[in-house]
Amino acid sequence: MQLEWADRPGVAVPLDGGKLAGAVSLLAPAAGGAGGAISEAAASYNAFATKLMNDVNAVHRTGQSTTGASNLDFFATTPGAPAALSLSVIPTSSAGIATGTPGSGALDGKIADAVAQIGTGQGSPDALWSGIVTGIGTASQSAQQHQQLADAASTAAVGQRSSGASVSLDEENISLLSNQHAYQAAARAMTAVDEALDVLINHTGLVGR
Repeated sequence: MQLEWADRPGVAVPLDGGKLAGAVSLLAPAAGGAGGAISEAAASYNAFATKLMNDVNAVHRTGQSTTGASNLDFFATTPGAPAALSLSVIPTSSAGIATGTPGSGALDGKIADAVAQIGTGQGSPDALWSGIVTGIGTASQSAQQHQQLADAASTAAVGQRSSGASVSLDEENISLLSNQHAYQAAARAMTAVDEALDVLINHTGLVGR
């Protein structure tokens, strides 16, 4: 999945970061755990639903119902539709549920017990679901930590830019006072020179006239 320029079809827009890149990566198709978060979660749900259906049906087919029917499926999915969305229960009454082993009588419940034990052990639907939930939680926590780090880096960068670009009022006041004192000193020097010239021009040689 890539974002393309409207006026240049086929030319991908380079996305190295930011909200837009995050949104595009979130919507990317599933890729065995390396795709977008939404697609990967959907793929995990479908895998869980498929495994649950296959494991339960495999045991359920070995039993018989209270009416003597056997080789019965318990779950079904719609062909071409996501398993997690189309998973459904086939039996509409107790007559369609295989609870006992063939020839053991209507009160036998060994198959029902076997179905109940499917959720235990490694590789069971319960273990798969636990892994899915743990994976989503870990990915969510990792994303939140990355966001916090990115926000902290952004705040620090903005602060550094502001400190470098802003004007220091203290420094400007010191510079203004320094220039003012220099001007006053120059003015006094010019006044002294003016007075000296006045003495030389207007008062020198007046004695004895």
